[in-house]
Amino acid sequence: MEAPVNQPVPGTPQENPTQEPDSQTVEQCITYLSRKDDTTRFVGLAMLSSLLTHIKDINVLTRCWKSLNPRFLGRLLKSGVTSQKSPEEAKDMVELAVHVLHAFATLLPNSAEEVSLVGRAPLLVEILPKCSIITQATMLQTLLVFSTGRKGSGVIVSIEDLSPLIKCSVEHETAMQVLQHAFINSIHESPLLKRRLETFLPSICEDMLAMDKASRSRILSFLSDLLARLPSELLPTETNWVKAAYTAIRAVITFGHNSHERSHCIKIAASLLHKYPPSLLFGPKALGKATVNEEKPFVYFFMQLALIDLRATFPALLEQLATPSYGNTAHRLASDFDVLAAFLGYLLMVEDFDDIPITPDLLLKLKADIGETFGLTLEFLRDRWDAGYAGAPGFEPGFEKDVPLSLTWETKLEGGIVCDPLVIAAVRALSLWLKEDESLRKESGGLTDLFLGLWKKGKEDGVDYRFWILSALEGTVEEDNGRERFLQYQGIHILWADLKAIYVNRNAGEDDLRIALDETRVLTQVVTLGDKANETWVKEVLAVVNIRGDSGMRLELDAAMARLASACLAKTHKAVRRRLKDDVQKVKEVCGRLFAIASERMEDGEGIAELVGEAVEELNGM
Repeated sequence: MEAPVNQPVPGTPQENPTQEPDSQTVEQCITYLSRKDDTTRFVGLAMLSSLLTHIKDINVLTRCWKSLNPRFLGRLLKSGVTSQKSPEEAKDMVELAVHVLHAFATLLPNSAEEVSLVGRAPLLVEILPKCSIITQATMLQTLLVFSTGRKGSGVIVSIEDLSPLIKCSVEHETAMQVLQHAFINSIHESPLLKRRLETFLPSICEDMLAMDKASRSRILSFLSDLLARLPSELLPTETNWVKAAYTAIRAVITFGHNSHERSHCIKIAASLLHKYPPSLLFGPKALGKATVNEEKPFVYFFMQLALIDLRATFPALLEQLATPSYGNTAHRLASDFDVLAAFLGYLLMVEDFDDIPITPDLLLKLKADIGETFGLTLEFLRDRWDAGYAGAPGFEPGFEKDVPLSLTWETKLEGGIVCDPLVIAAVRALSLWLKEDESLRKESGGLTDLFLGLWKKGKEDGVDYRFWILSALEGTVEEDNGRERFLQYQGIHILWADLKAIYVNRNAGEDDLRIALDETRVLTQVVTLGDKANETWVKEVLAVVNIRGDSGMRLELDAAMARLASACLAKTHKAVRRRLKDDVQKVKEVCGRLFAIASERMEDGEGIAELVGEAVEELNGM
């Protein structure tokens, strides 16, 4: 329920509600407000309350605000019962001040940037619990306006005790909206926000454990949205609050939940897994002993919830593609995939089986369910790509000439398929699984055009798919079908162009060098498992092989390039090798120098020597 903007005090001059007040009345009001005694100011404020919504001139409104002493408003807001003031009088004073603040907040342009106005926010938050529900609604509407501006949001975020907002969210959804807007709109004030989050997040997560189910559900909704929108570098480095968040999630999931609560829990986990070690959720001792309600390990149950959500939604998802609901669904399923990818990454990382909090039989069951889920994922990605670009299965424009395209359809999400959060998360998770699932590797070869298409279009649209696609290709090119598709869709040309650009760039960063190493690995795989190498491309590879750096990763890339060159030469005809004998000799010399360098390096020399050794062995065998 929302309070009226103004509530005039009986006995004050009233204006026709449709008529703008005359200048004499306004000037009299401003004169009263400018006086130094509170009694006259109060009369002026009562007059102002009835005039504000009828004043059309912004300059007049601004003059009215400038004439009003903010400290006087503060004293009214703090009005309490005294020997000379009845409870009803104190209540009227508070409400008058609240309504005037609300009117100025909604009428003044850029009110959320007006320092003297937004400076009342701490007091509004402090007195929230003492006010009636109707007055609280007006105060929250005022705070919501403040939270939309940089200065207003900064003032709200700086308030030491925000618990009144959280407590009154039982009656008012607006309370959590105020917090949401204030934190998000303070992102530009990184030091302030980071400092505030260090105390706010641990506090709200600890409090959540003691809340009733309805209150906890509201906090989960708030956190799921907030954490998804905050840059991870602003989150606290200390992890105790993360454990508290996971403990609250466990309580919600274990003791009964609805679909909204489940979705919020998975979104929170997905956001936290982007920033914090997966062992905080998946480790065997991360969440303490199992509760009596847990028939199976919580991690197993939690993963099954994400997998079931994916499998249940995929069959009808394409029908939603052009509907407004697709965006929310895509974000929800993307969180499912993020949790799944983090779990797979954790399994690949652990060295001891005791670090996996799931029994072997349940792990096998989970593996089967993951495989089934990724099978449906392949089907969805195929259809999703065709809907957005191809028009017919397997034929992306530009790859097949003279093929007429059927009608395509696309979601209204900004950026299309390349920026679709579901596609990004699905490809990332799939890239981890393809290394482990041989049967799915064979099936995924049919997605090679999608992988390479995302590679190219992602670079154009600012989404870097390279790392995930290279990981996926390592699996798919092991199969004949995957290699054939890779060659058909110009995979060598696409990867080589990127690899060469990184290799010759002396200023390439570690991320690019790591990608270049993966590119050499995939290309070497394709060449080694194929029948023959293209002579023109082989010449290009031989021409660039050299020693181009002295750092460990740079030297490893030099060795990987030499290994790629030797693999290419092994797949060329003897006559070609004779024509290229000078280049072959150059590669041998590079290998010799690299081997000498590797033997002197204790930390990273072993990997370099291994690659060089393979290259030399292959070259000598020719």
